[in-house]
Amino acid sequence: KSLIENKQQTLLLVPEIGLTPQLFHEIAKRIQGRVAVFHSGLTAVARARAWQKAKVGEIDVIVATRSGIFTPFAKLGMIIVDEEHDLSFKQQDGFRYSARDLAVMRAKLENIPVILGSATPSLESFNNAKTGKYHWLKLRQRTNKQALPSIQVLDVRKQQMVKGLSKQVLQEIDTEIKKGNQVLVFLNRRGWSVKATCTDCGWVAECEQCDTYLTYHKHMQRLKCHHCEKIYQMPEFCPECGSQKVETMGVGTEKLHQGIRNSLKDVNVIRVDRDTVKTANQWQKTVDEIKRGKASVLVGTQMLSKGHDFPHITLVVIVNVDNSFYSLDFRATEHLSQLMIQVSGRAGRKDKIGKVIIQSMNPQHEFFKLLLGKSYEDFATHEIQQRASIGFPPASFMAIIRARGKSEAKLNEFFEFILQNCQENPTLSIMGPIPAPMYKKMGLFQMQLIFNGNNRQSLHKSLQHIMQVLRNNKITNNIIWSLDLDPINLS
Repeated sequence: KSLIENKQQTLLLVPEIGLTPQLFHEIAKRIQGRVAVFHSGLTAVARARAWQKAKVGEIDVIVATRSGIFTPFAKLGMIIVDEEHDLSFKQQDGFRYSARDLAVMRAKLENIPVILGSATPSLESFNNAKTGKYHWLKLRQRTNKQALPSIQVLDVRKQQMVKGLSKQVLQEIDTEIKKGNQVLVFLNRRGWSVKATCTDCGWVAECEQCDTYLTYHKHMQRLKCHHCEKIYQMPEFCPECGSQKVETMGVGTEKLHQGIRNSLKDVNVIRVDRDTVKTANQWQKTVDEIKRGKASVLVGTQMLSKGHDFPHITLVVIVNVDNSFYSLDFRATEHLSQLMIQVSGRAGRKDKIGKVIIQSMNPQHEFFKLLLGKSYEDFATHEIQQRASIGFPPASFMAIIRARGKSEAKLNEFFEFILQNCQENPTLSIMGPIPAPMYKKMGLFQMQLIFNGNNRQSLHKSLQHIMQVLRNNKITNNIIWSLDLDPINLS
């Protein structure tokens, strides 16, 4: 309000298009000002109109997704990045950039404040706050002053399971529904089952184009690759041994949805994932249905986890978190902790006490002791110490040169050329070339070279030299390559 009184403008960045209507209406109710939205779901004409109005000072507040960071303003007074930890702020293809990092840089250049908001800040932002580079404002309670939900880690190793949920969890869900409340069942994996396999010889259905298992989608009786979108027939016989014992394994949101419907008769079950909600219009209809407050079970992926205010949810069930414990990505547990806390935060947001149940096959894992036994702050501090001991971000600065192509030999030649032309740099370590976690995707082989150093300027100098060498030579023919500074994952 004070900025508007001083004829200054505000840019509010959010990670998802689905969050813009909610924030737009909340801001419009609280301030006497001109509020607009900006995101890729608008028409080109609507986006151009918002740009032009911001540029000439006819808009006071813009609520935008990551590309909004490039919006011109007549007199920008502040930038706010909501859920600053969210991976969606990083543009992962084409022109790569982090909207959060650009927000910090733009605020510095324009000499205005920037607010990075999150209940689970990225370790980079957390470290900057701990070391005094950022001013740290701590909100110790929810805005509605409600208590945080209680959290229980449920050991399901000896539990009887019904399509991914234990009978104890199903009873808890039934209890909440009978009270007229809503329940969120979270699983960040769509489809019916994660793979199809032969129980006689161990064959597993894999994509011909990608180095990954195929997901079974029961509603279309097909196997599907979630990376290249190619669809395959479900085999009646194993192509390896001819056995008829080809079965599906694992759980996706489609199976959870069906299992709850079969176990709890006459209960309204709403599934929210990219298979059921494909457009902004469908998403808004789903949100409106949830907010009407009818007793329902919501089954969904991370689409439901990001900042949405569903006041009637009292129970959150988190399914299958254990996979992240065995990931090759050093950021996996950081991302898991953020996702778990964000999902847990959907429970008990109004005037009822919330509860969270986490199903796990590894309930004694140190991760649960740190995150749930103490706090996110304790977890983040421990994680940074662990990273520092191996020299990984935020204790260092990282960049990855990724390349993909049809020929493995040409990929190796490409990276050998880079290595031969690297300048001597004692502050820099180079790992690779190594295959990407998914070695083949959409018919192309993928490899990468990881640069890790303790001095950002020195890292950038070395990378600039490599970029110049690559531009001056034709070694990149038939190779698609990219440079990713401060990567958010290793895939």
